[in-house]
Amino acid sequence: MASVFTDDHALIALLAESIEADLSAADRLTDLLSRSVPWQFPGRLLEVLAAHVASVSDAQLRHGVLAVEYSALHQYLHAIALADDALIEPASSSAYATDTVAAILDGDLLQARAFSSLDGAVEGSTSLADAYRQFSDGSVSAYERTAAAGAFSAENRSEPRHPSPDRSPRTPELAPLAGVAGALAGRMRSLPESQVRSLKRAAVELGRAVPIQTPTGRQPPVTTRVDSPLETISTLVGASTAADVERLVDAERNVSYRLL
Repeated sequence: MASVFTDDHALIALLAESIEADLSAADRLTDLLSRSVPWQFPGRLLEVLAAHVASVSDAQLRHGVLAVEYSALHQYLHAIALADDALIEPASSSAYATDTVAAILDGDLLQARAFSSLDGAVEGSTSLADAYRQFSDGSVSAYERTAAAGAFSAENRSEPRHPSPDRSPRTPELAPLAGVAGALAGRMRSLPESQVRSLKRAAVELGRAVPIQTPTGRQPPVTTRVDSPLETISTLVGASTAADVERLVDAERNVSYRLL
């Protein structure tokens, strides 16, 4: 599979094509797609970690990228339904701005398709079962952090849609989805279980170092340090891959959030 993180539109095109083929709500969903929605870091990280591995086919990699990006879009849709602050583009002009039930239902459909895509990404019943479990754990963890936040804090926030004097917004994290990508890459590489867990932890830390576009604004990185996870990746999968991951992190940090 050609590298997607060097082309700002390639992953968007892949998602749009797959959504139009898979889901009846395609029009509503594709209207949301941009360079920053859904969060592309998990899919791009998986592509970097698993590309150029002889045992990983282009089809497997495509299914894996779609799985994690479907899950990221699922999180975005559910965040629309949970948001207390004013929505921004693309959420504010979407059908979901006034129909949060549709946001929840379409998000759940995306998550179901994400699990279906795992079938094509991982070979072997044992590995697939483990991939399902870790995928579920990461998705639930990300959603729980979103729900617990109460509202997505953001730069340039407008007035809350539903002001609450006792509301104390906390910063959510979607880093668990990056961990899902790391673990999936480890399984696709047939790494030992202990190394899969290490790669997952490294990916979570990298996810914390990358900004995220939420339905209400831009969420800055939680941390700026990536030396430790990059060292882990270098040890587990090679220095050249770690260098590619570092370039990916730098690219994601510099994404223009107005880019469509």
